Amino acid sequence: MRAVSTKTVGATGTGELAVASAPWAERLKSEPFAGKLMQQATVAGRRSRTKINLMWIGTTLRLEARGHRLELRPGPKGVAAVFLKGPDELWREPIDLSGDPAKITGKWMAVVDEQKRFDDEQAALPPEDEL
Repeated sequence: MRAVSTKTVGATGTGELAVASAPWAERLKSEPFAGKLMQQATVAGRRSRTKINLMWIGTTLRLEARGHRLELRPGPKGVAAVFLKGPDELWREPIDLSGDPAKITGKWMAVVDEQKRFDDEQAALPPEDEL
């Protein structure tokens, strides 16, 4: 029987990707950017009466509300903000961890607020069996 190697090969291997991303993951968790982002999103959610769920999944910071997610994902070249609706990625953009997260928070909350308006309009419609 021949032994199978589990060593990753190439620059895109999972192990090498994790090693290359590690400094950015550490910065994301230790610098004030993530804390400020979570605080700003919580305040913005409260203003719009929307519950914002915050969680760390490994090295990724995820914010969730109304079927939309904002994930801050460390990679070999930095941290990316990934905007998702359900499982579908809408867009991504690089993050400057030394900057103010208000721009990213504002973009994501605009999407969440639009979803809230749509949900509220749908809730106000009469049920289909009454039409």
